[in-house]
Amino acid sequence: MRNPNGFGGIVDLGKNRRKRYGVRITDTYTSAQLSKDGIFKQKYKYIGYYTTRKEAIKALAEYNSSSTPINYIDITFSEVWAKWCQKNLPADKKSARYYSYTTAYNKCIDLHNIKIKDIRLDHLENVIVSNKGASKSTLNNIKNVMNFAFIWAIQNDIITKNYVEYLKISDYKEVESHTAFTSDEIQKFWENKMLYMPVLLYIYTGCRPSEITSLTKADVHLDEQYFYIGKAKTKAGIRYVPIADKIKPFFEYYMTKKGKKFFDMTYKELRQFYIDNIPNHTPHDTRSTFVSMMISAGVQEPVVQKIVGHSGGNVTRDVYTQLEIKTLLEAVNKI
Repeated sequence: MRNPNGFGGIVDLGKNRRKRYGVRITDTYTSAQLSKDGIFKQKYKYIGYYTTRKEAIKALAEYNSSSTPINYIDITFSEVWAKWCQKNLPADKKSARYYSYTTAYNKCIDLHNIKIKDIRLDHLENVIVSNKGASKSTLNNIKNVMNFAFIWAIQNDIITKNYVEYLKISDYKEVESHTAFTSDEIQKFWENKMLYMPVLLYIYTGCRPSEITSLTKADVHLDEQYFYIGKAKTKAGIRYVPIADKIKPFFEYYMTKKGKKFFDMTYKELRQFYIDNIPNHTPHDTRSTFVSMMISAGVQEPVVQKIVGHSGGNVTRDVYTQLEIKTLLEAVNKI
């Protein structure tokens, strides 16, 4: 029985081939003006090769039962990710978000050349296993990258099921432990403060790495000794952060730099600075150091939570008054 128009067909490529049956569909048509007989000619695209005719018939039927656009039949995970990035990833390659997701994508290398329609839960789990022991944030970013790719593929009628929804990474997460800097290490930083200025800046503000790297000069108010973080993952993260007296000169220094950005290092450069100068620590260790120093200085926990942007039982998101800024400033000046 002849297949209906546009259904595609099966071609016997010869018995000497291991997969002798090719399944093809009409891709485009040549112009009638280019044909000697003035008739449109079909141009075919092969979508697969099979050992038996029965397998080929099944594949052709499955293809026609789906609504996958022709151009996306063989699209790979890597190509899907590139499509997603065009609209969703910041153009600023120095941003923390760009760095995090690009790093996570690179850790999915085993998926890069697999057609997105052929990826199953087992493939995803193997990627997580290969990164076992990575930090919680790293594994979450890897899962996010997978999820973004699958959602894009579903939205473009390439696949119908998101296997990422069934992926559990809790069994592979390594409990993140941050090692606070010792008083001797901090003293060493002060003795060479020009070199370790980036570290001291973080230690005495308690900020997340991305919060300083994305800070603009317009957010810094030197006269009142505070800066404003207007974008954060949580509501509590949007806050005013006091500038301690001892690091105010550092802020004055960075404010003289060219450009609108306050900090002159990207997150990638900051990580490299640690690798080169403090290999036994990470940029996240400054945050736990700040909290430890504040608690040791007798600062009440709700005040510490407010400064670092943690949501707590007594921490509200009220608009800050000048009195509150002064109170927070007094608190950080205790360390």
